[in-house]
Amino acid sequence: MTSRSYELKEPDVSLEDMLILKPSLVIVWGFLLKFCATNKIPCRITNIKTKFPLSVSDTHPQGRAIDVSVRGWSILHVRDCQDYLERNVGHLGAIVGRGDRRVSVFHNVYGDHLHLQVAPEKFNEIN
Repeated sequence: MTSRSYELKEPDVSLEDMLILKPSLVIVWGFLLKFCATNKIPCRITNIKTKFPLSVSDTHPQGRAIDVSVRGWSILHVRDCQDYLERNVGHLGAIVGRGDRRVSVFHNVYGDHLHLQVAPEKFNEIN
């Protein structure tokens, strides 16, 4: 029997919710899982499809964002993870502000978490 590589915050998140994830987000998610496994830190998805009143975009219901709890992480883990994601998959990040891309945002909306986000697939096409 193998151990799980991540957890879901049930009943808020279900395995079926994973089916809406866009391909670019699946790639980002894979890099996050690798980072967590390498650093032996927990990985728990707390939101996939819910748009909260404080949300500023529709990235969650569109399958372009997930929230991952950072409970059990040090602030160094958070910073290192964001750097790791930027280096490896930053080019897939959502387009924010003046056209800059950001693949992760650390904030506290209903608890400390990393908000992983990607641009619409038409902006992440493979040449």
